[in-house]
Amino acid sequence: MEAINRENELLEQIESLKEEIEDYKELIESIKNGGIDAIAIKKNGVPNILALESNDFVYRVLIENFAESALNVNESGLIIYANAAFETLLGTHNSSIIGAKIESLIDEDSVEYFKTLFQESFSGISKGELQLNYKGKKIPVYMSFSSLYPRFKGIGIIITDLTQKKEQDILLNDAKQELAFRKVEKAQAEIEHLRNAKTLLEEHSHSIEEKNQALINANVELTSFTYIASHDLKEPLRKIRLFINRIHERNQELFTPETKEDFSRISSAADRMQALIDALLNYSQVNNTQFKMESIDLNSIVDEVRNNLQEIIADKLAVINVGDLPTLNIIPIQFTQLFTNLISNAIKYSRSDVSPVISIDAKIISSRDIFTEVSLPEGSYWQISFKDNGIGFEQKYEHKIFELFQRLHDKEDYPGTGIGLAICNKVVQNHKGIMTASGDTNTGATFNIYLPILKPANA
Repeated sequence: MEAINRENELLEQIESLKEEIEDYKELIESIKNGGIDAIAIKKNGVPNILALESNDFVYRVLIENFAESALNVNESGLIIYANAAFETLLGTHNSSIIGAKIESLIDEDSVEYFKTLFQESFSGISKGELQLNYKGKKIPVYMSFSSLYPRFKGIGIIITDLTQKKEQDILLNDAKQELAFRKVEKAQAEIEHLRNAKTLLEEHSHSIEEKNQALINANVELTSFTYIASHDLKEPLRKIRLFINRIHERNQELFTPETKEDFSRISSAADRMQALIDALLNYSQVNNTQFKMESIDLNSIVDEVRNNLQEIIADKLAVINVGDLPTLNIIPIQFTQLFTNLISNAIKYSRSDVSPVISIDAKIISSRDIFTEVSLPEGSYWQISFKDNGIGFEQKYEHKIFELFQRLHDKEDYPGTGIGLAICNKVVQNHKGIMTASGDTNTGATFNIYLPILKPANA
């Protein structure tokens, strides 16, 4: 009988507890939804009023609608609050969560790690990857624990579902393995390709060496041929000019006007041939790389050229203005040729009604400020400019004027061989530089020489 009474008392207590739990659930829902702004809690028989500040309502709504799962647990790990996201994560209702121990939702493989993180959270923040297990459903998660002391004796937990991330990690790992396999296959194919290429290279190597040597020999022979041919042409040409002069001196009284005109043309043609042979010799000499570099003041080169051209300078009333030119490491004979050609060209192609004015200047310039079609190595360059006020040229002929035997004007109006600027360009190339030209018809032309400033070997 006593046992029956005891059982009835226990049943009544259980029912009472259930009612209290239901009341607490309603209270929690009201707090979550902002329906309650204050609650009264008795402590030692004295009621304490806890006001839920209006700002708390915003945060309660925020947490409830938070995309991540959020829990509040007390010191012993009892779940006293869970948001809707946690319900969705477990696939259950709050009634199955509130009042449960958080540890009961942790997979057995993660329990020890969970206990460590939970204890660490009482002194601050702790976080780590764990695995939940709810009714056999295992869920990989990332849990962040934050102490809510002193305002609340408990722990706040934010839970991020890692299911999708883990699935992606698996796919990524599979992809990496597949990629690694393909890389191995590709590497093997490339190795085989390189082996075949190496075999072909070895097969052609000897042939290429022979062709290179043949090309070197051909260049040497061509240079020799140009030089020898030019010298051999000089002698018969000398005799032609000699006999033309003899015939003219002995028989000019007997010449008809037509014969005199013919002899004048023959003499002019012989003179042009002589100039062309001399120009070819000069050009072949520029190709000779045996000359030694010397440190020379460019002002002395200008003085020498002025001396050599003093007659045509005086005849044309030419004015040559020279700036402060540098001392450079150059091949003197070639630079004398370069300056001679540029100054004599400026005088030759002057306007009939204007005295030639030639300005020669130099300055240091960065490769970034040199605008050419040729890609220049980075660094500093000497820019040496020759500017005149002559007949100029159309800019579309900028490149053509540097080509061998190219002429922009009729030889009767402006005699010449068409080799002078080709020689200039070759001299500049021999000194690792480039040469550009700009012009404007009946205004003048400017020739710019850019020479790299080489750093000392020990710099």
